[in-house]
Amino acid sequence: MKTKLFALAAVGALFVVAYAATIDGAIGRGVVVSSANADARAKIDFHVRKYTDGERSRVVGGGSFGLPNRDASRRVGIRFNAARFSSTEHTAEWVGPGKRVIFTNAGPREVNGIVSVAVNDRRRENTGDPDAFSIRFDAEGTAHDFAFRGPVVEGGLSVFHRTE
Repeated sequence: MKTKLFALAAVGALFVVAYAATIDGAIGRGVVVSSANADARAKIDFHVRKYTDGERSRVVGGGSFGLPNRDASRRVGIRFNAARFSSTEHTAEWVGPGKRVIFTNAGPREVNGIVSVAVNDRRRENTGDPDAFSIRFDAEGTAHDFAFRGPVVEGGLSVFHRTE
C-alpha cells in the first residue's frame, strides 16, 4: 500500500513540475523626462506579462503614456496593448496595437497605429543610473509617427521573471 501511495505521489510531483508556467513581465509607473528636451515630462503606467506553459505562450497587458503641453492646449496620450513580448534579466520590449490621441482646443483627434516600448530596469543593476523608458508610435497610413525616450525620474519600473 505504501509503495503504491509513494508511486502516485511521485507521478503527481512529475505532473506538477512538467506543467510549471513561467511568467516574464514588466511593470511601471512614473514620470519620464525626454532625452531631447528636459522640459518634456511624460507620465507612464504599464503592466505587461508573458505566460509560457510548455509550448504555449500568451501575452497580456498594456498601458498608457501621457505628455501634457505647457499651455495645456495640445496634449498627447497613447494607450496600448501588448501582442509580442521579450525580455532579458533587466530589459523588456513589447509591440502591439495602440491609439494615439491628440487633445487640442478643437477637440481630440485619434490615430491608430503600432506601439513599440522598451524599458531598462537599471536600479536592479546597482549602477546608480535611473531606469530608462522609450516608446515609438507608428501611425497607420498617416504621418503622425511619434517617439519619446528618457530616464524615469519619479516612480520606477521593474522587469521580472518567475516560475509558478
